[in-house]
Amino acid sequence: MELLSSSDDDETEIAVNLVERRVIPKIPNYMDVIHALNNIEFKKHFRTNKVTVAEIIGEYEKSSIYENPNTWARGISKSSAEKHIYMFLCIAHNYVKFPKTTETKETAAANFEKISGFPGVLGCIDGTYINIVTPKNKLKSIYTNRHDQPALILQGICDSNKLFIDAFTGIPAKIHDARVFKLSDIYNDLLVNCGQNYHILGDGAYPIREWCLTPFRDYGNLSEGERIYNAKFCKPRVLIENTFGLLKSRFRQLLQIQMDDVDKMAKFILSCCVLHNLCIMTNDYLEEREIVAFQEMPQVVIDDTEGNLRRLGEIKRNAIKDRFVVEHV
Repeated sequence: MELLSSSDDDETEIAVNLVERRVIPKIPNYMDVIHALNNIEFKKHFRTNKVTVAEIIGEYEKSSIYENPNTWARGISKSSAEKHIYMFLCIAHNYVKFPKTTETKETAAANFEKISGFPGVLGCIDGTYINIVTPKNKLKSIYTNRHDQPALILQGICDSNKLFIDAFTGIPAKIHDARVFKLSDIYNDLLVNCGQNYHILGDGAYPIREWCLTPFRDYGNLSEGERIYNAKFCKPRVLIENTFGLLKSRFRQLLQIQMDDVDKMAKFILSCCVLHNLCIMTNDYLEEREIVAFQEMPQVVIDDTEGNLRRLGEIKRNAIKDRFVVEHV
């Protein structure tokens, strides 16, 4: 038998204490406690109000993965919380919708035009970093952004009510916005959806197209018309920054996702986007003091090799600029 010294005894006791599971006391009748909370107390704990939660429960009960508690008694195991969260991807088409009909396009453009007079806008596009832990079996350098933080890019397009009308993610933060844009499904759809009369607004990181307008670059020699255009452009475009701020404020796990699989991270992010829209649609807003400040991604001048598409975008931008000049006189 091996003899233990006093120091060995101490180490053994520490090891035992570390192995012992910490017991967390449970609240008896927890659901009764939740139901007894008033709306203010409920929102303080869950960042949503009771009306929104009732809507979420209703959608869950209608989904294909809803499990009746009675089935558990028959030996059927419960699904994981992770699977329940992904349920929101099944209903995404009900809540994340790009305007495609004549009526929805006209309504979207009219709502944006009320903001600053900018015509034909269907949405505003930008990207934001979603900080993550380095995925399993992946190199950190592949995912690091300019802050040396591993992250994924969430590309979002929002409407005038700060609803996501498109969301795309799963791409490492090292990739440039313009490249992410081309990798997204919406890129090839915009030409058809926007046509010649409509467009989305993006900052200088995006290529100018007939269906994606950008501001005039300011090198200190902008004309009066170009300055007017940029001023009217910025008012609606800032909405996408506000949208990202609201999203991260409500779903704080998006400040750094603690998962090790990129596919699961992407599904989780998109599920949060669906829930964000559901909250807005039920008029469930956060207070100003709760909103996380948006961290703008760096704008890198891109080398746009598609000259003909760029010229069509510039022609459209100049036409809108000239219209603003006439209205300003």
